Amino acid sequence: MFGNLMRYGMLALLLTVASGACGLINSGESGESGETHFLTACSSESCGAGLQCLCGACSRPCEDDQACGGLGKNVTCVEHDATRCTIVTKSCDVECTSDLDCGKLGGQFACQSGLCRAALSDPPPRNACQEGCGNSECAAPGSCSLASACEVVGCGSAIVDDNACVRQTCENDDTCPLATRCTPVLFSRHYQCAESENSCNCTAGLGLIPLEVCSPVTLVGPRGVWQSFTLTSGGGAGSTAWTVTPDGSVERVDTKYTVESPLGTTTTSHGQLSAEDLMALNAELDGPVVRPMLADPTSCPQVFDASKLFKLVLDTTTLEKEVVGCPGVLLQPLAALVQKY
Repeated sequence: MFGNLMRYGMLALLLTVASGACGLINSGESGESGETHFLTACSSESCGAGLQCLCGACSRPCEDDQACGGLGKNVTCVEHDATRCTIVTKSCDVECTSDLDCGKLGGQFACQSGLCRAALSDPPPRNACQEGCGNSECAAPGSCSLASACEVVGCGSAIVDDNACVRQTCENDDTCPLATRCTPVLFSRHYQCAESENSCNCTAGLGLIPLEVCSPVTLVGPRGVWQSFTLTSGGGAGSTAWTVTPDGSVERVDTKYTVESPLGTTTTSHGQLSAEDLMALNAELDGPVVRPMLADPTSCPQVFDASKLFKLVLDTTTLEKEVVGCPGVLLQPLAALVQKY
């Protein structure tokens, strides 16, 4: 009898210990975070079941702290900066002042800008144009990752945005957002793009297609309709100034300095750009190269006894710069176009 009681007692003790051990294991697996991806940095697709990508992290929407029950002891309902949120501004989160405040969530958590965050160990790669391009087109249509597509099509340029989409087409500045300008560009289309060994392979279109797109003014210079363009070129013996207006008329003023005429003598003549040259001039003055170079406050290298002053008058501002020492390959087409007359 006593032996049976001992056996039953030992069995009960073992069951009790086992039950306690199981409770500890389950608690350890769930952790303080309660959800596998809770507070990991996310894109719209990277959160697990029961969580949403809210304000840049996997979480739950909430109105008060009670809605965050079961996610952890320090989890509260936090009001976020609305500029970081697209769905809601309140979500379950853990506020912190140092990495120590995030320790109960796990070793992979750290305090970032006052909130505990854990980065995804291997975030899924984004595909080119995966959020869609609105009324525009994808610059790398197919299955390429965003990173490899951007190496091919030049994301973040005057033509293609950071999502590998061709920028919005336009007719004039008024049809573009305020921080952009309607800019004539030449675009080479790509077709049937596919990922292969971390590279984007596309079938390129034939030739360059002229487009007008809304490009950021930080890349292509200020908005505005040009009113006149003046090129003044010369040295110690004299100078020539060409002033062109939008109708293609050209006024040329030649100034020569001599011992007899130290103040210079001038002669004036007039000309008219051909239709082809006027079209080319518009493309240069409205394009993505000339305006940002003239707006750049950085001085060009000095060249002894030589001068080439560009002055572009817009209806919004005036851009003027001594460009003789600037990269000639970028500005020479404009100079050569005007100096024919």
